[in-house]
Amino acid sequence: MKTQMTDANDAMRNKRLNRGGARVPVLLLVTFAAGLLAGGYVHYRYSNRQAIAAVPTDTQTLSDATLAVLQRLDAPVEIRFYAPSTFEALPEATVAFAARVQELLSEYERLGGDKIRVAVSDPGANAAAKTSASNDGLLPLADNNGGVFYLGITVAQQGRTETIAQLSADWESALESDLSRAIARVGASTAAAVAPVAQAAPVTATVDPALSEKLVRTIPDFEKRSFDDAAGILREASLAEFTLAVREMESKVQEAQKQLAAAKESGSEADQQTAFKQLQQVQSEQTEKLKGITTELQVRIAALECLKGVSRSRRR
Repeated sequence: MKTQMTDANDAMRNKRLNRGGARVPVLLLVTFAAGLLAGGYVHYRYSNRQAIAAVPTDTQTLSDATLAVLQRLDAPVEIRFYAPSTFEALPEATVAFAARVQELLSEYERLGGDKIRVAVSDPGANAAAKTSASNDGLLPLADNNGGVFYLGITVAQQGRTETIAQLSADWESALESDLSRAIARVGASTAAAVAPVAQAAPVTATVDPALSEKLVRTIPDFEKRSFDDAAGILREASLAEFTLAVREMESKVQEAQKQLAAAKESGSEADQQTAFKQLQQVQSEQTEKLKGITTELQVRIAALECLKGVSRSRRR
């Protein structure tokens, strides 16, 4: 009986030893795996830091030709960026394009150092900015609500200016080169040293901003229409206004003539003189009104020629 109990105790001790021996390889395996994971994590962190360090923090986003233009400047150049400050009525594509232009100008300012100064203003929200935009030859654009906004650039230095009157996403790929050529042109000692900017045209005459905005509002798809189409719309509108004025004049003249006839029948010389003067005044007022319509049409056509002349130069 004692022998059997001894054998049982030995069996149980051996079993515990076997279990303890089995734990050793498992523990070693877990430790080894943890070491691999830790080593992999350290390697990942190190590699990741190396990769981040390899990315330059001051990347060159402008072309070598642009950098050369900026380096040759001997005096500061001001870039006036006219853009809307609110975008609710603008197409998403226009908003995105304006943001990209702003980023491009920021790069000019960053890489140009103290030689490039960028000023941003909204002619639609600031009267002084509107006057400045008009003097720089900027052209208004129509938004989705029938209003107008401005999106253009003027480059200026010491009295010389170059204007990109209407920025367009269609010309975005050429914007940097056009802008750099404008900077080089105004910064050159001789204006003829650099070829004219493709998108920009010298402004030979300024248009009253109120008139230019009125033309953009009244002529549908102003930017897409040719001069002849836009002029035809203006002539039709003036003809309708002229016809209405003639009818009003006829009605008022007839009324004044009736009053004159009645005064003659009454035999009163004073009444006749009063009625006659009234008739002359009506005729004079209506004649001046017709002349005003004709003159206004001429002014609008002249403004249209100026605006479309800038637009055509920009598209060449």
